[in-house]
Amino acid sequence: MARRYPALGFRPWCCERQTVLADHIELRLEALGRHELFLPSDDAAEKVAALLEPLYTDGTVEQYPARRRPDAVVAWRHQEESFFGPPVTSIAIDSRLGVDVERWLEHTLAAAMPDFEPEWDLLLDRSYHQARRALLSVGAGIDSVIQLGEVDAARRRFRSAALPAGFTIAPMEPDQIDAVVGIYADAFAAEPQYCWFGADPRFLESQARRFTDALAAPDHLELVVSEGARIVAHAGATIAVDHPFWGPTGGMSLCFSPSARGRGLLRGVYTSLLAGLAERGARAFRGGTSQPAVMKYSREMGRTLEAIVMRPGAFFEPDHFAPVLAEP
Repeated sequence: MARRYPALGFRPWCCERQTVLADHIELRLEALGRHELFLPSDDAAEKVAALLEPLYTDGTVEQYPARRRPDAVVAWRHQEESFFGPPVTSIAIDSRLGVDVERWLEHTLAAAMPDFEPEWDLLLDRSYHQARRALLSVGAGIDSVIQLGEVDAARRRFRSAALPAGFTIAPMEPDQIDAVVGIYADAFAAEPQYCWFGADPRFLESQARRFTDALAAPDHLELVVSEGARIVAHAGATIAVDHPFWGPTGGMSLCFSPSARGRGLLRGVYTSLLAGLAERGARAFRGGTSQPAVMKYSREMGRTLEAIVMRPGAFFEPDHFAPVLAEP
């Protein structure tokens, strides 16, 4: 038997709600603990609680079975604004390994989906194979994969290279923000399969604000690639010096203009980014992609799968991600 906790906020059953939330936090921490780079800490537990608590305050939670220590939890809530633009249903799925919960997950998701927004915000841990299959069975697809790497190990493994002749890479300047945002707009308008929201004006506005904030830091790692006087690519990493899961971590972002694709730039760009991360003391780096070339180079760097982004209407079949999904 499963148990449902609808959106009741801090009502009389709040003590039971807090107990279920604590169990859910434990499941998420167990999943994080299966990653080689995870650093257990009080900060990690607090971050997981901050991520999950809104779902328990004004969302809906399904727990299986209906007892104190759940084997699986599905929680969701409506979110009017998202970092990529449109309203979304924010979803969290966690489960205990070694327990058969796939059919329950499939049934629960199928029953809940009529209430979901067309777009989801769902990051599924790499170890949740049953949940992945259940989501695929109800019509969701794999949008992209989040990959995690260790900076020093990646630099040892990766064959470094300079950019091809005619191209230069340099720190981004404030007066280049509009040009860089334009590259994002052009690239993802031309190829939305690699970032379906990448040309959305709301996302582009948020990118402009992010670049403005980032460039205010003297040691920022925001780079532009130019061909002559024309900017053709952006590569950057926002460094969280105290990331609660991975320690000092760079969140990577790369975007090439359509004219720069397929011209041998990626290896040189990664060489510069990894050097910049090392200079700034980053331990780890992470980022999401559905680009075959990025997934190929990620394997060379020894990056591992962290999580899978899943949503309805994904452009690619799961086989597109087969080399990455084959990891543990």
